[in-house]
Amino acid sequence: MRTLVLLLAVCACHKTDPNCERAVKHVIGLTTAGPPGSEPKADEQRVIDQVVQASIDRCSDEGLSEAQRDCVLAAKSLRDRSFLMCPALVAKPPSWIIAPIGHPEVLDELKQRIDAVSPPP
Repeated sequence: MRTLVLLLAVCACHKTDPNCERAVKHVIGLTTAGPPGSEPKADEQRVIDQVVQASIDRCSDEGLSEAQRDCVLAAKSLRDRSFLMCPALVAKPPSWIIAPIGHPEVLDELKQRIDAVSPPP
């Protein structure tokens, strides 16, 4: 009986936030998008699914405001300045998003280094 009560208490405490699920799946979609025929293999998809679930869990634990969710869902790329400088994300960057939020200059520096090595045609 004690075990059942403990199990129910643990399950009740960890609920998935639907905003987190939408936001995480959008970010994963941005990072895994590729040309037709480049879909992940079964073992790669299992890893992606694990990353999605871990990210949803982290997001649910941290919380995601509506403003943060809107910033994430509006992103067309993780390199968009509007995404990186979105006030709600800059104020409280979600730890499950690996991007230079609030620091788009990092991407500028990276682009300059790439261009220096291989100038555009």
